[in-house]
Amino acid sequence: MSWTTDPRRWQALALVLLLGLLVWLLAPILTPFVISALLGWLGDPMVDRLERAGRSRSTSVGLVFGMITLALAIALLVLAPMMWEQLMHLTQSLPRIAAWMTNDAVPWLEHRLRIPIARYIDPAYIMEYLQGHWREAGGVATYLLGHLGSSGLVLVEIIANIALVPVLTFYFLRDWDIMVAQVRDLLPRPYLPTVSRLARESDAVLGSFLRGQFSVMLSLGTIYAVGLWAVGLDLGPLIGFIAGMVSFVPYLG
Repeated sequence: MSWTTDPRRWQALALVLLLGLLVWLLAPILTPFVISALLGWLGDPMVDRLERAGRSRSTSVGLVFGMITLALAIALLVLAPMMWEQLMHLTQSLPRIAAWMTNDAVPWLEHRLRIPIARYIDPAYIMEYLQGHWREAGGVATYLLGHLGSSGLVLVEIIANIALVPVLTFYFLRDWDIMVAQVRDLLPRPYLPTVSRLARESDAVLGSFLRGQFSVMLSLGTIYAVGLWAVGLDLGPLIGFIAGMVSFVPYLG
């Protein structure tokens, strides 16, 4: 029996498509669960390590959850306002940057490269274009925030989803091993060794990659931001943060 004539394969495909449609329709509800599951998955190895060191599961979860909460609080209360201030400073500096490009950068490049590039680019127009669209984006953001503020139901839904994340993360961290064991019990016995081996390998490789990549991005962003700020660059923290965040793309950061 070929693939096209096997009804079980078509049933499996229809089930996958139905589940995909269901997940897409329930995306606003499932979002906090997905974020919390990801945080629980990333934090579970640290909880297990603390547990092996002699601490109880509850104490280990409390310590890891406190670290995650502290990191998110620092990001929201310290880094977010700092980045917003840097963006506002960048917007105000665009005319000065345009003048520098027109008077200094473009003539220097033409002299060094011996290529007439001034007639192909107009830095003043580019900066004016960017500044105008930045203001337009700011106006759109202000309108959206005002619309959200006037729509009480949408605002309550957003606040509820945000509030769910730490609660769900705590329980994912506490019961992660139990959930994994229950999923393992649902697998057919003949496939259990193969699926368990592949799951362990995937978890080790993917988890190590994500944790390592996030650590590298955070470290590079901090080093770049502090270094550029220390040498007196006005937009040093913003440039350093962006360079660190895009460092996961080879050569781009």
